[in-house]
Amino acid sequence: MIDSGSSANVISKSTWEYLKANNVKAKSRLTSRKLYPYGSKTPLDLLGIANADICAAGHTVNADFDVVNGQAENIIGRATAIELGILRLGINAVADRHEDILSRFKHVFTGVGKLKSKQIRLAIDDSITPVAQPYRRVPHGLRKKLEDKLDELLDYDIIEAVNEPAEWVSPIVVSPKRNGDIRMCVDMRRANAAVIRERHPLATVDEIIQDMHGCQVFSNLDMKWGFHQLELEPGCRHITTFATHRGLYRYKRLNFGISSAPELYNHEIRKLIAGIPGVANMSDDIIVYAKTPDEHDQILERVLTRFSDAGLTLNRDKCKFKVTELEFVGHKLSAGGIDPLRRHVEAVQNACEPKCQGEMRSFLGLTQYVSKFIPNYSNTCEPLQKLTRDEAKDNFQFGEVERNTFETLKQALCSTKTLGYFDVDNETLVISDASNVGLGAVLVQVQNGDYRIISYASRSLTDVERRYSQCEKESLSLVWACEKFSPYLLGMKFKLVTDHQSLRNIFCPTSKPCARIERWVLRLQSFDYEVVHIPGHKNIADSLSRLIKYGPNAPVFKTDDFVETDEHVRSIAIVCAPNA
Repeated sequence: MIDSGSSANVISKSTWEYLKANNVKAKSRLTSRKLYPYGSKTPLDLLGIANADICAAGHTVNADFDVVNGQAENIIGRATAIELGILRLGINAVADRHEDILSRFKHVFTGVGKLKSKQIRLAIDDSITPVAQPYRRVPHGLRKKLEDKLDELLDYDIIEAVNEPAEWVSPIVVSPKRNGDIRMCVDMRRANAAVIRERHPLATVDEIIQDMHGCQVFSNLDMKWGFHQLELEPGCRHITTFATHRGLYRYKRLNFGISSAPELYNHEIRKLIAGIPGVANMSDDIIVYAKTPDEHDQILERVLTRFSDAGLTLNRDKCKFKVTELEFVGHKLSAGGIDPLRRHVEAVQNACEPKCQGEMRSFLGLTQYVSKFIPNYSNTCEPLQKLTRDEAKDNFQFGEVERNTFETLKQALCSTKTLGYFDVDNETLVISDASNVGLGAVLVQVQNGDYRIISYASRSLTDVERRYSQCEKESLSLVWACEKFSPYLLGMKFKLVTDHQSLRNIFCPTSKPCARIERWVLRLQSFDYEVVHIPGHKNIADSLSRLIKYGPNAPVFKTDDFVETDEHVRSIAIVCAPNA
């Protein structure tokens, strides 16, 4: 937060520890000075002063930060903010041109828009027999919130009541959210069997980022309820009909859950921005890029003009304007160049040392998968191979030689020679696995007859998740992996690979899993996947799910992608608690 009234820069202890953990270069020293909050006579509890270079708006300055013990707002003070060029004071201060542009297009950031130029037609296979599924009862404690949600969608003209016989009827699943709202999801799995997916060509990551070389200014635009801004043709709305305790409704706009929605959405946005240099979209990201601020502002103005003319709106809170560093489809864009994100390989970089033969075999299985891209692989891994033999079963000793070999192979797995570039035209596999302590996933493509790893991912399980059944853990790993790699997967067909045989039935359209897994399955409705089973010893994601840091000193898992654990507990507390 920029505070023009603050004489000091302030960061919390947790921020300081995060910076140290991520190897940010900073010097620290003790201090005896006192720092008082506004209007208080009690000084803050200062741990010391940290000195580091900070960058914003293309400027870099060296500054001191007071580190406060406990929770505190991170603040950039007046002097540093002015020096960085992100704060201007006085009656003659002039706003940046892009701020003037945004003020002129305020209407583009208001409400939920609707594409004026056309209505979207869903291609439906009439040979598929319609299915009218029974209504799933919603707990009484959630009905009022569901009614409010339905009224909101009616007010925005997103849904309409159905007053005639309906051939297609889908049930809904409702669950509470952290903010007190609810999530309403239509189970379109049976209906999607009749939806013919669009096959619009998608731009490759290489094609897009190739045009970004040398660019120094970026903006990222996010649409307000993107799918709901595309209106459906009346003739195909019937397939979106869903049942509630208030009767039947159907969508007038494109809705999440329709299997072809990502392709249709991407196609329309690409047509909208066609012909404007310096702008691209992939998945739900729309990015503006330029070499100079003036060029960026000209492009941004043209893009907002297109959105205004088309009747579409953006979510101002989620947009980023005129930044010098941005994440886009697995890459970090900055004035210094374009680099793969560290998180694509940090699952391997942070892998713990194997503690038994099973973990060692699992790790070597991952390295064997890409062995042809690792020079002198057989000789390099020989010290680790010895630990998998029978004579080492009761004498598993991981010494200095084995440790060096382990680190060498980890670096080889993260090498650009081993990793491939994602190509939408190649066969794609998502391989996932769950252990008792974590989840692991690998994004793989078949390129020129060879399997190339695109990205790794892993995370530890929370205390509650570790008490899940193994089937639930494996289901969680599939859904988490798909959402982790969603920028690559949306709009294309891929194989979802697991060593848990029962998931082939659980993730089919006619399955009736438990409520928790059902909510997870519904989150994959926009993906076009086939669940494939492989034997456990061939699952290369096994080592990523096992060789992770866990325990009291492990990093706490925090993400907005998965809040099902809290929501499930909250649902029980809110809905099932007896009234006094």
